[in-house]
Amino acid sequence: MTTALGSGITIYAIQSPDPVSTKMTIDGQSSSAHSLDPVGAFQYNVVLYDVQSLPYTDHILDVALVNYIYANGTSMGSLIRFDYAAVNDTGSPVVAQPSPGPSQSPSPSPSPGPSPSHSQ
Repeated sequence: MTTALGSGITIYAIQSPDPVSTKMTIDGQSSSAHSLDPVGAFQYNVVLYDVQSLPYTDHILDVALVNYIYANGTSMGSLIRFDYAAVNDTGSPVVAQPSPGPSQSPSPSPSPGPSPSHSQ
């Protein structure tokens, strides 16, 4: 089980001659099965689980190993070779408020012209 702050997580495993079969549960919601078939040579950076578009908050991912079931119906215990996890920490989009435009100052009034001179 791991806790991460973010909006998504991708679990990478090393695919190997040992089969992997898991049940992944995020935030206590319904679990989903994810498995990797056995291969002859080790393969790195293989996506075992990926979930995105979660609310940006703390999330708990529970990984449970279950028996791997071959196509012929036989089963074998699982072994996970964890490679790494990538947490998408994109927060909720921030809506920027438009910056205020230049302040509008009142238009200057026409200045009074020269006073007419009065002759006496």
